[in-house]
Amino acid sequence: MMSILVSKSVLFASEAATLLSMSVQHVYSLIHTGKLPAYKEKDCRAWKIPAESVTNYIEMQLKENGTQKEGRYN
Repeated sequence: MMSILVSKSVLFASEAATLLSMSVQHVYSLIHTGKLPAYKEKDCRAWKIPAESVTNYIEMQLKENGTQKEGRYN
């Protein structure tokens, strides 16, 4: 589990971008393509990204790229 990287349960796009080392625009692209689950609350403009979504995205990328090593992020 990578929960140690995230101390909040919900992140804004800018916070997720920092954790993922990418631009905020790329985070929005991931949200719009469904690769990074997020939601907006009623009458709120900001996307909210569950920390679990960020963790799952990182783990998926590691598996797809074949770079995950046992115990590296546990």
